[in-house]
Amino acid sequence: MSVAQDRFLECYAAIATATGRMLAAARAADWQALDEGERECNDWIARIERLGDPDLVLDATGRRARMDILRRVLRDDAAIRELLQPWLGQVDRCLAGAPPAARRPGAAP
Repeated sequence: MSVAQDRFLECYAAIATATGRMLAAARAADWQALDEGERECNDWIARIERLGDPDLVLDATGRRARMDILRRVLRDDAAIRELLQPWLGQVDRCLAGAPPAARRPGAAP
């Protein structure tokens, strides 16, 4: 593998590590850690962008490795979103100004 390819894959692996920590934070309802993980991912994405086009650098093995990592990142992201859905629904209802009884289906006034 080339040095440039290694750099790309290291960045993708770091994103996967960060999203794994984000998933653990979401499971623990640690919103500060979740936010920190998101910022870390954004930093790694910016590094990848500065490296250039991965398709011009990665060979077939590198492209497969990148796709494996991205699948893991997407699985973590989907799990995080699933955990956040009930919470996001509560926020949406609060922002919409729904009266308290309307905020939870079946809740007593």
